[in-house]
Amino acid sequence: SSQTVSGSKLAEPERGTARAAQARPLLAQDPTSEAHTYVYAHRSLGRAATACGAQGEPSRATRGRVQPQGAMAHAAAAPAPGPVLGCPVELHLSFADLKGEDVLTESDPFAELFVRDPRDKHGWTKVGQTAPMRNLHTGSWAEGFDVNFRFEEVQTLLVKVWDHDRNSRHDFLGQASLTLGTVMGAAGQRVTVALERPSTFRSGTSRRGAITVLGEKRSGNDGFLRLHMRAHNLDSKDWGGLGRSDPYYVLQRDVAGSFVSIFQSEYHKSNNSPIWKEHGIPLDKLCRGDLSAQLRIQVFDYDEGSKHDLIGECLCSAQTLLDAAKSGAMLEVRHPPTRRKYQKSSYKNSGQLQVLRAELRASPQARMLDYIAGGTNINMVVAVDFTASNGPPTSTGSLHSLGVYPNQYEAAIAAVGNILQPYDSDGRIAAYGFGGVFRGSTSHSFPLNGITDDPEVQGVPGLLQAYRAALQNVPLSGPTYFAPLLDQVNRSVFNPELSQWAQSYTVLLILTDGAILDMQPTIDRIVEGSSHSLSIIIVGVGSADMSAMHALDADDKRLKASNGRSAARDIVQFVQFSECKNDGEALARRTLAELPAQMVEFFEAHGINPNPPRPAAPSAVVLESTPVSSMPNGSPPQAGLAHASPASAPMAPQMATAVPAGVNLAHAGKTILAQAYQL
Repeated sequence: SSQTVSGSKLAEPERGTARAAQARPLLAQDPTSEAHTYVYAHRSLGRAATACGAQGEPSRATRGRVQPQGAMAHAAAAPAPGPVLGCPVELHLSFADLKGEDVLTESDPFAELFVRDPRDKHGWTKVGQTAPMRNLHTGSWAEGFDVNFRFEEVQTLLVKVWDHDRNSRHDFLGQASLTLGTVMGAAGQRVTVALERPSTFRSGTSRRGAITVLGEKRSGNDGFLRLHMRAHNLDSKDWGGLGRSDPYYVLQRDVAGSFVSIFQSEYHKSNNSPIWKEHGIPLDKLCRGDLSAQLRIQVFDYDEGSKHDLIGECLCSAQTLLDAAKSGAMLEVRHPPTRRKYQKSSYKNSGQLQVLRAELRASPQARMLDYIAGGTNINMVVAVDFTASNGPPTSTGSLHSLGVYPNQYEAAIAAVGNILQPYDSDGRIAAYGFGGVFRGSTSHSFPLNGITDDPEVQGVPGLLQAYRAALQNVPLSGPTYFAPLLDQVNRSVFNPELSQWAQSYTVLLILTDGAILDMQPTIDRIVEGSSHSLSIIIVGVGSADMSAMHALDADDKRLKASNGRSAARDIVQFVQFSECKNDGEALARRTLAELPAQMVEFFEAHGINPNPPRPAAPSAVVLESTPVSSMPNGSPPQAGLAHASPASAPMAPQMATAVPAGVNLAHAGKTILAQAYQL
């Protein structure tokens, strides 16, 4: 099956350029279209994959700097890696009660699996297909499909099932669609969805059976090496040896006899004994999982606008680094004997490297999947800015415009909410507003549904409905304060009974159009929340200057409260929506990328390990179509695409009272919400 290669940017030794491999889709047309039919005589049932290189962008560490020249350019230009991307999972497919076209015999079904990567402009990518099963309407295919699970993205799966005919055109039996997050968040990581045939195909019943998708986390090289190093007494390279160096180091891996740069640290100005930052380097990228594979560490003197000078290098392996961290042994940095001074017997080294910390860790996403499989629940809380600076909702220029759908607030809510919702067992979201006039006075924490004792709504659709209803009932006011809201959230997430067998984690999403006026009280509440099972995502909406808000996103330095207490960990991620070009999928990737690490860090700090995987609940098929707001890119659902919910999620109770004909349920719901505000 084809694999999507993403994330890594490796420098080419000869050219000093960074390239990232990107998978090409196997089919130019949309696999959901009727034109996509198989003719056995012209297409085989084999698998294929193609990949091409794409010019990579410079890393944040090197952006805006003059790129180094010369033979060592590839080492100096190697970009620092981003977050550990994805976790490999294997998907298995089974089928039940297939409705075939053959009159006298059962079908010979085979399945194709496609995935829609939101970052791929080409749309659907074929992962692979199964071999046909002979004369079966219920069974399972033996093939497994390898995909890369990325928590922070909506990865839509499409399963197409065909009745194999060796002599003529294969008959299309139906298709089903769901998200990978829905599968991995379900009990037993198994979800059953209805198989339906779009109305564009020839006549027939829409229900064509059911497909079950089972996800399984793969064991492999999905961990990373946590590495923290410092240097001692490096050679001075500036001003003919009179000025101290600006050192950084480059990690390189031996590939077929030549070294390829895979990681570059930051540089330290005028410091021959620097302490570099701690970094996490994926094992697959570092050594392909082989701890004894040869590595090379090169130390350079950074020079602005000219060639970077090599200070020295040493050969080692990942195992060498692990051993050095335990024993305290130094690694000798020696310059190659290219000059006479380095050839003399009196030459010892050009400095030493000390490994302060080196340990192997599972990737945050893989570890997070272990917690979720064991029953850890992720709760979602959303807070929306109702201050007057957003503009009146009746105006088309307002950030809260009721005449625009979706407005920026709704797009951000849907982008983040649709990813988090599958990991919440009951699907209920606590929804608040702040800065609006609620029941006669300005409130900095009021329920969007108007019910103080029960601020939760059902899922993202319920959240969006409550938000629109609140806009019509709550006048905008101000100013912008976060502290009262954070007080309430801290009280709700504080759980003295949190234990090995009672695991939950809360994500607070705050959407605001400007900087806050209570910065220090807000920092005090964030420091308090850093000891709770809480992460905070702040999304800036609109084009106002919110540079001050970055102070809350303390990636490099822990926040400090007014009483001198430091935050236990970093729990805040701030992103301005305009920086993502108002792209909801890009926003979700940026805001949720750090969440797995934050969640795992909290549980491990409290000695809480993943529980054994939950058994799968009895299979349940959800036949209703996917809502438009839940589809990627906000596109309407394809005909016949089924929407799946985790098998563990409770079914909504049936209403005992019949609904009179002609009643507008949407209008009735808004009327009830309006009455709640008036109580």
